[in-house]
Amino acid sequence: MTDAADNLDLDLLRRRDAGEFTRFVKAHERLVLGLCQSLGLSDADRDDAAAETFAIAYRGLATFRGDAELSTWLYRIAYRTALKVHRRNRPANTSGDDGPLLHLADAGAASPPGEAETREAYADIWSAVAQLDPDQAAAVELFYRRGMSIEELAAILEKPPGTIKTLLFRARERLRFLLRALENQV
Repeated sequence: MTDAADNLDLDLLRRRDAGEFTRFVKAHERLVLGLCQSLGLSDADRDDAAAETFAIAYRGLATFRGDAELSTWLYRIAYRTALKVHRRNRPANTSGDDGPLLHLADAGAASPPGEAETREAYADIWSAVAQLDPDQAAAVELFYRRGMSIEELAAILEKPPGTIKTLLFRARERLRFLLRALENQV
């Protein structure tokens, strides 16, 4: 049996084939890391959450029933794991900085002025996303950045579609506020 979205062999994954699991990790690591980062995790915590996500997935593949897409199942694990790490580390964050800037360009890479402005605006937006409530940040990350549907988000976040729409609406409102405040600082 092959997962159409990832072109992965589920039977091999269930048997914990190392090569197939490596392909599985490579196919999903960017999204898992992005989701963790959108929740405002530091680089070290993001990497730890991603590693824990894949460890949980590895242990659970043998019992994966296939009721949902493999990617949906993994992102649900990633979301829960990142949320756990976020909650565990949040009280220690007293600096007022709720999230790191996203690393959007290679260090030292030259870019034209227009591209630099675009990258700066992009960084501002995703930095603001990291300041959202974790559910809102995850919804924004998965819907706007990853192009997932409301139904996919509902499955991953384990919330009804109406709640996902509300999360996205409230996230947009909060982002407007955060970005206006940032614009007024300039």
